[in-house]
Amino acid sequence: MTMNDFRSEKTRLQSKPAILTQSWVIWEFSAVIETKGFKFETVNLHDILKAELQAQQVPIDVFYTNAGWIVEGAGDALKIDKDVRARVTANLRNSIYTNMQFIAGIDYFGDSNWADIQMMMIVQPEKPSELPAAPIRPQAANTQPLIPDAAFLVLALIAVGLFYSGNGGLQVLSIVGVMGALGIYMTSNSQVAEAKRKYESQLAIYQEENIERNRKIEKIKLEEEELKRNRLCRSFQWDDLRVLHTIMTFSVRKIIRDNWLQKGATVKEFVHQTKNEEIIPESKKNIFDEFQ
Repeated sequence: MTMNDFRSEKTRLQSKPAILTQSWVIWEFSAVIETKGFKFETVNLHDILKAELQAQQVPIDVFYTNAGWIVEGAGDALKIDKDVRARVTANLRNSIYTNMQFIAGIDYFGDSNWADIQMMMIVQPEKPSELPAAPIRPQAANTQPLIPDAAFLVLALIAVGLFYSGNGGLQVLSIVGVMGALGIYMTSNSQVAEAKRKYESQLAIYQEENIERNRKIEKIKLEEEELKRNRLCRSFQWDDLRVLHTIMTFSVRKIIRDNWLQKGATVKEFVHQTKNEEIIPESKKNIFDEFQ
């Protein structure tokens, strides 16, 4: 099947954007191709690849999407690079190994006759658990007694002096003043004591929540470390990954041969890297050699 045989936007399933980081890549191939004017783009690769896999009844889902690399921003914050490009992505259908993905794309150098085709296998860690939000530390109530102890003592001494002045009016005034001041003093101190008890209770809850949050964060970090350590341990995933890698690279090679190389395009330079030789053996071979 060639590019002219199969073109249908209806078959282009859009998946969520592919997020890439270097540590997830376990195999990668890139080749610089002199196209000799023959145009072949990522969208064409997707359409033909999807049709051929469907015709072979291969249980692989193929998507047409955008992909961007994770880059380190200010303050070690991670963000997606603004350079987002069209890519074909593929993963095993109904597989428990949802973290495996094949990615391929073709990038042209402006309007020239030079292009770069890239293929890679990634094993992306499962989405880490979100860290629990930090509890809000309570603020101590900014309350003070309306009549501090020292001021109340001064008022009491003044009232005593007035009471023993021998003046009946001043004696009444001293008694009323002391009773009023005593009421304000007791009420104000009671409110301050209640605010203090409330703050101490909220602070105790905050401290407990903070201890629990730190415990959860530590657990999440341990789980993430275990995930990173074990995501490529020997398992049936290795076998499935090899199958996915073999089918996809063979299919892409065949399509590039039929729609580009046999028309005169040539591979001028290539890079072939394996990050995990136990799963995919190291090779310095140009995978398109047999087609030229």
